[in-house]
Amino acid sequence: MLHKEKRLSTRDVSHAFESSRKTVSSGGFRVTIAKIPEFTQTKYACIVSKKIAPTAVIRNKLRRWCYQSIEKYPIPSKLSHGILVYCQKEALLFTRQEFHEALQKLLQKIV
Repeated sequence: MLHKEKRLSTRDVSHAFESSRKTVSSGGFRVTIAKIPEFTQTKYACIVSKKIAPTAVIRNKLRRWCYQSIEKYPIPSKLSHGILVYCQKEALLFTRQEFHEALQKLLQKIV
């Protein structure tokens, strides 16, 4: 699991929506990048809505996979960004390996 100091809090996520941002979508994910000057490092949030996964077990599994993927393959960035990863319905069909590969491919596009 990604360390707490590298994850966005609820307050940070709402702040990211207020700032200028860029969004990229592909293969079961939508990634939003917001520049947040108060940060000293890049922070992440993985968001899985109830509409996508109705049970908490599935939402938590997708969230854990997302944080594991980010921890295993971090984005080399010295900028102060907030990165929000939204899982979409197609992400439910992925195996763990496919999930990691699809997310990494999308995150490489934004760097």
